[in-house]
Amino acid sequence: MHLKTLELTGFKSFAEAKIAFPKGVTAVVGPNGTGKSNVVDAILWVLGEQSTKTLRSERMEDVIFNGTEARKPLGMAEVSLVIGGVGEERLVGLDTLPNQLSEYDEVMITRRLYRNGDSEYLINKTPCRLKDIRSLFLDTRAGSKGHTVIEQGRIEQILNSSPQDRRELIEETAGIVRYKKQKAEALRKLEATRQNLLRVRDIVVEVRRQLNSLERQARQARTYQNLQQEAKALEIRLLVLDCRALLASKATVESDLAQLDAKEAGQAAEQARLNSELEAVRLKMLAGDEAVTRIREELARVEHQQAEAVTAAEVERGRLELYKQQRAQALGDSTRLGREREQAAADLGELRTKLSRIDADIADGSRVLSELEQSERVLAARRAAAVEEEERARQGILDVTVRTTNEENNLARLEAQREEARRRAERLTEEQAEMDSQRTDSFKRLRGFVQDRKEAERLRGDLQRERDAAAQEIQRLEDRLRDTEQRVGRQQEELAATESRVRALQGVMREEMGYGREGEGESTSLRDCQGVREAVAEWLVVPPGLERAIEALLGERVRAWLVDGPAQAGHAIDFLKTKDLGRGAFIPMRLRVGASVQQGQGWWPTMAHEPGVVGQALDLVKAPEDSRGVLTYLFEGVVIVDTL
Repeated sequence: MHLKTLELTGFKSFAEAKIAFPKGVTAVVGPNGTGKSNVVDAILWVLGEQSTKTLRSERMEDVIFNGTEARKPLGMAEVSLVIGGVGEERLVGLDTLPNQLSEYDEVMITRRLYRNGDSEYLINKTPCRLKDIRSLFLDTRAGSKGHTVIEQGRIEQILNSSPQDRRELIEETAGIVRYKKQKAEALRKLEATRQNLLRVRDIVVEVRRQLNSLERQARQARTYQNLQQEAKALEIRLLVLDCRALLASKATVESDLAQLDAKEAGQAAEQARLNSELEAVRLKMLAGDEAVTRIREELARVEHQQAEAVTAAEVERGRLELYKQQRAQALGDSTRLGREREQAAADLGELRTKLSRIDADIADGSRVLSELEQSERVLAARRAAAVEEEERARQGILDVTVRTTNEENNLARLEAQREEARRRAERLTEEQAEMDSQRTDSFKRLRGFVQDRKEAERLRGDLQRERDAAAQEIQRLEDRLRDTEQRVGRQQEELAATESRVRALQGVMREEMGYGREGEGESTSLRDCQGVREAVAEWLVVPPGLERAIEALLGERVRAWLVDGPAQAGHAIDFLKTKDLGRGAFIPMRLRVGASVQQGQGWWPTMAHEPGVVGQALDLVKAPEDSRGVLTYLFEGVVIVDTL
């Protein structure tokens, strides 16, 4: 793999720039402040660098172009790095990327940063994750943390680094970082798989418990369904019997109602006939009343005329009596006036005339009286006839009244019967309504039974679906368990291969430290030299948590070997030269303790109570008693604290 081009847009001092890297060595030269370091920062940034200190900025947004006198500030920083020489061996493990990259000869890595803090990563213009970019450069010694980018002071830092940092550098150079990460990932997945298996077992136990409960519920549901069916059958049978009884009662009631209707129709016809007869009688009574009224009026008129005639007759009788008295007086006077006859001879004719006139009047009065009597007799006859007619009319009215009373009684009886029939019809209607209500209730109960049956069937279906779902879940979990076991097997194989390579690398490191290679027929270890005991790293017993502090304190002396004395150290150096095993450091076991230690440390009681002080290294680190002098030599006056 090699760099081909670098495109910068809005990154630090570059508004727009494109740098090509031809084959061979490319040097970027120029005076101070021209942006040489910004090119390296751009490469580190596009490869995923997250430290603002490494990028020589206070905030990540500071890498965005802030503008100049000639150009405005930009709102986005984008760097694209094209890397050529990409082989399939570099793309192993990138199956999680959006696209397969093995078909490309070069890869373009792009990173964008906006002023609002949003960022984007792209591989060949396809959005991806920062993890994917780091995985791409995991074993290439490139990337933001790789040793392919070495700044000023980095060589010295590597030379003076701790054994742990050197080991990481060696492992990265050897190409086992990927395997260590895969091992850690495999261990993490194994632990996750174990946790998943525990959860699966718990789920299986819970599902089995639920299955037992569901089976009990299913049995109860089946029992309930059977009882419901039996109850429903009995209820339907009872409803059928009730319905038949109600239908028979309804037929009887309808027959009675028909008879009552026919009887009521006949009574209505009879009542209509009687009403017509009563109306005719009433008309006759009205006509009779009119005749009686006319007769009474005529009788009154006749009586009035009779009274007038009687009055006139009495008047005439009085006049007749007066005339008779006058005649008697005249006759008396005639005798008495015989003498005056001569005197009254002149008046006699007049008197005779007057008398004849009076006789004519009397004859007229008698005639009128006879006429009046005749009229009175006629009127009396007519009155008797009228009275007789009135009596006959009264008798007819009485008969009609009796018949009317009888008819009214019959009508009242018919009304009573009709009311009784109506009440009976209402009672039958109420009974029919009650029966309809009972039938409605029965149908409702029947629908309720049907609904209960549907609900039971639905519950049974739900239970069956839950059971099927639980079975499918168990099957899925078992398949997942088998897949997990297969992945665990594959990961264990990968772990075994990784451990084999680690052991090989450890052998290389053991050889470097002078232990010699394991498994060879001829021993090349310093232990074969007389007087050489063991390495300082093996000799010390360091409390947990203090390893890094003790390792930083000892530095290169952690690889030194303990020997009995200076002579044995000389023999060991000769051995290294003879076997061509490189360099080595040796510490004699017999060392004299310094005067300061022998006189004691008066400063320690005061410092021991300072915050953050853990203790003296001489008290914390343990070693055999016969090597106390070496321990004092190494850790004299050293205090361990929590932080610097």
